[in-house]
Amino acid sequence: MSENIRVGGNVNIKVGGTTRWYAKEGVEINSNGYIDYFAPKYTYGDPQDPPLKEGVKEIELITPLEDGSANDLSGNLQKGMIFGNTYQFKVKSYINNVPSNINNINWMIKYHSLSENKWIEIPLSAKGDNIKIVMAEEDLCGRFVYVRAYLKYPEKESELKIWKHNRFRWFDRKQLKQEIEDRIINSYLIDQGGSSMCGIAVVGFNFARENGQAYKNFILDIHRKGKAKNALTGYKLVIDNDQHLIEYKQTDIVYPEESLSTKKMALADFIFLICLKDNMNSVFDYDPNGPNAGGIIEGGTGLTLPHEVAQLMKDMANYKDVINDTNLVMSRSRGASVWVNKLQDKLKLGYRIGLLIDSDNFSKNKKSIFTVPTHWVGLIDINCNDITELVDVNVYTWGGTRIWTLSYDVFKDGFFGYIAGK
Repeated sequence: MSENIRVGGNVNIKVGGTTRWYAKEGVEINSNGYIDYFAPKYTYGDPQDPPLKEGVKEIELITPLEDGSANDLSGNLQKGMIFGNTYQFKVKSYINNVPSNINNINWMIKYHSLSENKWIEIPLSAKGDNIKIVMAEEDLCGRFVYVRAYLKYPEKESELKIWKHNRFRWFDRKQLKQEIEDRIINSYLIDQGGSSMCGIAVVGFNFARENGQAYKNFILDIHRKGKAKNALTGYKLVIDNDQHLIEYKQTDIVYPEESLSTKKMALADFIFLICLKDNMNSVFDYDPNGPNAGGIIEGGTGLTLPHEVAQLMKDMANYKDVINDTNLVMSRSRGASVWVNKLQDKLKLGYRIGLLIDSDNFSKNKKSIFTVPTHWVGLIDINCNDITELVDVNVYTWGGTRIWTLSYDVFKDGFFGYIAGK
């Protein structure tokens, strides 16, 4: 279709607003004289599309949103959708008139994927002016979700931007990232607190300082998606279907505390230590209830046995050579200096070592009436003196380092072996 206007004299056009010409192919202006444009300013831009004559103008969410962390270190909350829940959307208004057939209304979800680092569009099979969407895609967690309804043009018609919470929605992601970076720089900060996570903490201590990026990605993926894969080994973790851990808040009375303080356990330590242990338990959920930390319930579900520590050295720390020389029934009977020399040799060969001990014996240099293995520590250095019959041991434990001096007899009484890996 074309239109020709021929004028023998002048053409004056006065417009109070904006004038736009839309053409499928082009616009030509020819003059035998001259063409004048008078304006304070004018621009030439990219071609614009003509206004839509029909379509969806606005949509709304009917289902109430729920609170979660604002993820900005403020302690504030924000509204958002929760993984696995169903949300109802409906058309609120149209461009011009209601379409003759509302079943021609299409729906789509768009979001930016962190895992793939690109924008992804997901067309939905549901049609009409009212739909329900189950938010069951983990990759949408911790992202803004753009819900679109349209007749023909998804980019031009209605769009609603909504936040979808991380799986651990109460944990501030910005705070979590800072804690992770702190532990990569100084892995001594990893602290199981009053819980029974000491065996896993020893593995995490070495994992964080040797493979910081893998440690970081593993924790951040659990926080956001509720599942993670260790890029070094392929080990996978998926939180339980009952999701009993993801609703914990640092403000909860039962949330675990750090060692030797009233501060709450760091988010990074909660996710790494407790989620790993819960994933390892084949029957019972791990219960990190603060008042009973170290007690029958928490201790029974949180105790990390030697074979589990050895397996974690392979699955998480990526050690290919792992030695398990432990005894849960009785302490080691050989001379203290023999064990010290053996441990020194392992350190010189590059092994990372976890000691299984009676914590009271080692920390107090005192033999117990009933000696039992109660604690894992990471061995940093160890020396002995046959003249004084004393052992000096430097270990990682409880969110820091400790140097203990104990007699040969106390060492033998409280030492239940070691696990080494490299």
